[in-house]
Amino acid sequence: MVLSLVRTSYDLTRNHYMSVLERLIVVEDLGYQIEVQYNFGKNIQFISWNEVKSIFINEVLSKQRVLFILALLV
Repeated sequence: MVLSLVRTSYDLTRNHYMSVLERLIVVEDLGYQIEVQYNFGKNIQFISWNEVKSIFINEVLSKQRVLFILALLV
């Protein structure tokens, strides 16, 4: 099973290093690939399936918005 989550943001006026695209690809029994794309480059990180001990989904309230955060405990 492959799960892909994508979050995009196009607020380019604040900071040049703000993430434009965040992507999480989950491949069962293989691992998690986390990709963050900025205005001037991107960062890709891979976490093996065996390294993850627990997964948390948190809800955060910020300025009348609800943000969902996926946290991996390694």
